[in-house]
Amino acid sequence: MNRQPWEFYVATEESLLQKIQTIHPHCAFLTDAGTGIIVCIDTEKEYAGMGIIDVSLASQNLMLEAYALGYGTCYCGISEEQSVALQQLLSMPKTIKPSGLIVLGKPLNATEHTPHERFNPNAVHLNKW
Repeated sequence: MNRQPWEFYVATEESLLQKIQTIHPHCAFLTDAGTGIIVCIDTEKEYAGMGIIDVSLASQNLMLEAYALGYGTCYCGISEEQSVALQQLLSMPKTIKPSGLIVLGKPLNATEHTPHERFNPNAVHLNKW
């Protein structure tokens, strides 16, 4: 199956970004970045509750491509309460459920665009635990 249950709502208007930021105060840098991408699950397309996995993978691919193009991103999770508030704010159909927020913008300088090394070899278990 290749249902692709993702939808992306792209917000760039400053007044809208401010409203989104009010709903999600942990993304205080949203208006400075200039673009917010609300990652959504189309519940009519998802299969067996796997929509969150599908949209998470699509989000990661979007973020990797943004990085390759020179943009910075930050993924912000969305609570159920925030999801409902965003759905109402953005006049989304009931079958579209916001599940994440990707903040997108140009880094202020090159050093901010350097990836962080977070690999932990202790989290990899080869053939045994």
